[in-house]
Amino acid sequence: MKDELKRRVYEANMLLPKYGLITFTWGNVSEREGDVVAIKPSGVEYDALRPEDIVLVGMDGSILEDGLNPSSDLETHLELYRNFEGVAGITHTHSECGRRRGWTFPRRERRMRIIFTGTCRARVDLRRAKYAGRMSLIPAR
Repeated sequence: MKDELKRRVYEANMLLPKYGLITFTWGNVSEREGDVVAIKPSGVEYDALRPEDIVLVGMDGSILEDGLNPSSDLETHLELYRNFEGVAGITHTHSECGRRRGWTFPRRERRMRIIFTGTCRARVDLRRAKYAGRMSLIPAR
């Protein structure tokens, strides 16, 4: 299970540079499976990334295996997983072709896209989330 989860998250992360959705090491993909989240490690260049580098963490943020540190965006990912039960994965991009940072959340039953504007370090305020059908927009502060 863990090796397959790491492989899926690795493959998803490798699509970010392929499609020009990231700059440097910024941006990442995570996936939740039960109480385990797999996420790209912090600061690892995409061309050096290997499936075994993917970091497994608990929903409390605890690192479950020895190895690299998780992405500095981990707490944002965890906060979203905790508050949106149906979210199974998160993609955080830093596209050179736009000023918006996109966050895509594949849900178990369908896909939902959430867009943040502003900086990637913006505090997520889930109480202010606005819902419009299948889309959720959360304003950055």
